[in-house]
Amino acid sequence: MTQPPTGPSDSGHVAEAAESSKEDGDGRPITRAAMLASALGIIDREGVDALSMRRLGEAVGRDPMALYRHVTNKAAVLDGVVEMIFEQLSLDTTVADWAAELRKLGHDFRDLAHAHPN
Repeated sequence: MTQPPTGPSDSGHVAEAAESSKEDGDGRPITRAAMLASALGIIDREGVDALSMRRLGEAVGRDPMALYRHVTNKAAVLDGVVEMIFEQLSLDTTVADWAAELRKLGHDFRDLAHAHPN
């Protein structure tokens, strides 16, 4: 028989561990990052209209209901995909030539738009 958490530090650790290793029936963990990467793949190949929770569930090999452990709805998936893409952009505010840095950011943004046109 397992013991319940005994204090605040134990319960936080248990919740953290449960969050990082959410699993479906076959024992393989589903990660939010993998789910979002699959969503981006669907969007890149077929467009945003082709993305559904059912389709995403098929792509990650899970029942679509298991995805709701990581996101609340399709809009949250799309928000996560946007975050994942924009994390690739960076702006160095310590550079003296701010205009050149903004131009670089613009070029990087354009490259991302070409890489993910949908």
